[in-house]
Amino acid sequence: MVESLAGAESLFGTKTSSFLVKTTTVLAIIFFITSTSLAFLSKQKSKSILDRKKDLLLKQEQSTSVEKQVEAKNSTSNNAKPEEKQVKSSAK
Repeated sequence: MVESLAGAESLFGTKTSSFLVKTTTVLAIIFFITSTSLAFLSKQKSKSILDRKKDLLLKQEQSTSVEKQVEAKNSTSNNAKPEEKQVKSSAK
């Protein structure tokens, strides 16, 4: 790789190749660190689309089952109320 920078040495001096190699190495390390950290952060913040869809379906199923339980309780309590009214009216 150093041989390919021979033209740059003649323009900027003999220390140019080592400077460019060191600069490229430092920038590559910074790039890998930022890429890895961004991947880690995005993994922590979000789930995959399939996981989100599964969670949404589970919430919908739970809400419908809760609604059915509430409806069942209401229907049994509504059925009991007319009987109670009949019992109360017959007692008078």
